[in-house]
Amino acid sequence: MSKKYELVKKDKIEFNGHTLYRIKALKDINEYMKKGDFGGYIEKEENLSQEDECFVYENAKVYGDSELSGCTTAMDNAVVRDIKADCATFEGDSIVIANEKFTIKGDVTFSGSVKVLASFGEEYTFGDGSCFTGDNVVQLEEGNVIDVSDSDVSRDVFNFNYEEKKKKKMKLIVDGDRLKEAVNGIKTGLGNAKMNLLYETIGMWTENENLVLETQDDITKMTAIIPCDIEEQGQFRCNGTTFINLVSQFGGDVVEFKSNGDALTLKQGKAKVKVKEVQGFVAKDKDEDNLFQAEFEVDGAKLSEAISRALVCVSKNDARLLLRCINFAKRGDQMRVCSLDGFRVSRYYVPIVGETAEFSASMPTKAVPSVIALCDTNETVRVKIGATRIAFIGKSGAIFSGLYDGQYYDVDKNFPTNSPYSITTDLKELKRAVGLASITVDSTFNTMELAFDIANKQLAISSQKDNAESAVAVDFETNSDQQDIAISLNSQFVTECLKQIKSDTVVLELTNEQRPIIIRSEESENSFLLLPIRRI
Repeated sequence: MSKKYELVKKDKIEFNGHTLYRIKALKDINEYMKKGDFGGYIEKEENLSQEDECFVYENAKVYGDSELSGCTTAMDNAVVRDIKADCATFEGDSIVIANEKFTIKGDVTFSGSVKVLASFGEEYTFGDGSCFTGDNVVQLEEGNVIDVSDSDVSRDVFNFNYEEKKKKKMKLIVDGDRLKEAVNGIKTGLGNAKMNLLYETIGMWTENENLVLETQDDITKMTAIIPCDIEEQGQFRCNGTTFINLVSQFGGDVVEFKSNGDALTLKQGKAKVKVKEVQGFVAKDKDEDNLFQAEFEVDGAKLSEAISRALVCVSKNDARLLLRCINFAKRGDQMRVCSLDGFRVSRYYVPIVGETAEFSASMPTKAVPSVIALCDTNETVRVKIGATRIAFIGKSGAIFSGLYDGQYYDVDKNFPTNSPYSITTDLKELKRAVGLASITVDSTFNTMELAFDIANKQLAISSQKDNAESAVAVDFETNSDQQDIAISLNSQFVTECLKQIKSDTVVLELTNEQRPIIIRSEESENSFLLLPIRRI
């Protein structure tokens, strides 16, 4: 079979994290597309069949796991992602995307500025001649896709909602401070509208005697629960940034929520603001109750401290995802909270309450601020871990986060069980010495030397640069009878680790000059590991 088109490798664009290539016809396709004519953009040949009359025209973009075949066409400025179609037309400024591959059967047209979002991987047959048009958001949800075969779908409003909820009036009163606290805890969950228009929204609904607020993107889902006085049960969804900015201006007095379905009015004292509704609901997880294999409780304050310490050693821009996350793993009756950036490691243990299965979960740092806020306001936090998601649940709300794939590094083997050098010193004095030495470090290498005089039990911390040098002595205690030892370390790393130690004294453990140094509090196994800077 001869190919009907080829990818023009020199004519490429970056679009939503994907590299797309313009296509060129190698033979006459139809009266509009002749041999040598250029078409639109695709990511790979799997996106467009080399058979039949299907084609991508003008500036249309087809990518991801899309498979267009048969008589399907994409033209104008249409965007198609993860869609399989055999007789569809994508035109105008329409955007048709799915979270999983979604198969469209039937002669269906998507035109105008319509945004169609399929939140599940299914095959659905639309009636021939169906047309989605206008400036609408169409949310296709599992279990509630409306059969449009005999209906006029070119109407003004589309709201395919998996819970089959209809617009309801909502009226309630909530404490202003509690509302601001809740919003601050979930605002990092707002996502990119280019992936899903509903990711930039905040959803809210009444449940029992509470107001529930929720944000969600492709990685995290964050939920806050606020006690309130409810006059009318209901639900609402609006632009998240607008809602958060408005709430941030409120004081501590009560805030009145009042919705007529099309708009939500927020009133506090003499101040009154109104936000418009955004239609549609982000789909729930499939079989959500079975997503998690491990479940247990931990102390909220201890988990908050563990995650805060781990954040110090997370890489900010390394291409390796497992260096840009926090790992949770079962170690006996404790949960190890760990991070590393290639130069240092943070390892912290949090006791587990209850029996649970083995687990290892690597969580992206995006959810960290909200998880810490949740832990700080809940004495006990329930943790649920599955293959693809982790959840932190408290009385005031819940944080759900996706997980990175891949086996986490075996960091425990780098921590020696018996170090020949174990030195205990005053934390305040060590911080002062490190701070002074940090002033004169060379900006190129940022290095300071720690020289341990074992016989005299004295640590000398020194550094130098072109126009200055410093040396500060600190006394220590040790039972070691080894020879003197010196090690060079990154001064910034030492400073950041010492800030996380909360005890009055600190323990430094060494094996030799070429091996990592362990920094920990005296009464705890919670520790930092720093690689030395080898002197040449």
